[in-house]
Amino acid sequence: MTAIGSRVGAMQSRDDKSCNFYGYGVYLGDFIHPAINRLNPKIQLDNGKQVWGCECWWGPEAQVMESIVGLAITDVSHLLQSFDGNSTPPVPHANDQLKTELFRKAIADVLREMIGS
Repeated sequence: MTAIGSRVGAMQSRDDKSCNFYGYGVYLGDFIHPAINRLNPKIQLDNGKQVWGCECWWGPEAQVMESIVGLAITDVSHLLQSFDGNSTPPVPHANDQLKTELFRKAIADVLREMIGS
C-alpha cells in the first residue's frame, strides 16, 4: 500500500519501445472519483495537474523511473486538467455541495500536511 504523500510516477501507456508519460508527483490518497462515484487514488503531479489512478498506470517514483529507462518518452500531461489548489475540478454532480466541500477539505488537509502547516 502506498502511503499518502509518497512520491509516485504516472504513465498513460507504455510498450517495449515507448512510454506516454504524465509525470511524477505525490499520492494524495483515495477520493471519490466524480465520474465513477467510487474511491480512487488521486495523484498531484509536480506540474500542478492531477491524474486519477483509474486513468493511468502508477507506482512508486523509483520503480516507475526504472521501468521507463531507455524508452522513448512522450509527455502527455497536456491531456490532463490543471488544478491550482484553490478550486475543485468540474464535478458532474455539481449540486452535491456536501461532496464538493468534503473533497476541498480533504485536498486542503493533505496539502497542509505535505507542507507542514
